[in-house]
Amino acid sequence: MRLGWDDASRNAAVLAKRAEDIGVKAITVHGRTRQQFYKGAADWQAVRAARDAVDIPVIVNGDVTDFASAREALIQSGASAIMIGRGVYGRPWLASWLNDALISGTPDAQPAPQHRLDVILEHFQSSLEFYGSSLGLRMFKKHLGWYLEAGDYNADPAIRRQDKARICRLDIAADIELELKRLMSA
Repeated sequence: MRLGWDDASRNAAVLAKRAEDIGVKAITVHGRTRQQFYKGAADWQAVRAARDAVDIPVIVNGDVTDFASAREALIQSGASAIMIGRGVYGRPWLASWLNDALISGTPDAQPAPQHRLDVILEHFQSSLEFYGSSLGLRMFKKHLGWYLEAGDYNADPAIRRQDKARICRLDIAADIELELKRLMSA
């Protein structure tokens, strides 16, 4: 759930209590109202009101994209766990990495470039196998864009955007794989 419909009707604590009363075992609260959609910063402190209203685990969501934001979301909300949404686009390893980092208390290095490339290529091949070559290629391109945006293979965002546009226009799977290997090994 979200904090409420808008700032005038923040009712997450009331709804969380009602959910608990009918047997819900855990609840996720996104730190924005519906009216905010995804604009502005998530208000993790406001999630605390829902957490304080119930005895079931509360999971905080919203703007969790890295170790610092995950730790801060947990501290401010008092939640039992975090849920990551859009933060994993282009970084499917993020949840596992954050789990390990939060347990250890230190943000170890992100996965090595070769590991990230292996994940991307495995995802690509799985898409081709599951959907077939034509549809699999089209289905993967949205993920390809996210992978390229999230990548750190080039510090210049303008160059990354150009690479993304160029690679996403390719229509042959082998060409995409070759370009990914070239970019990620540079």
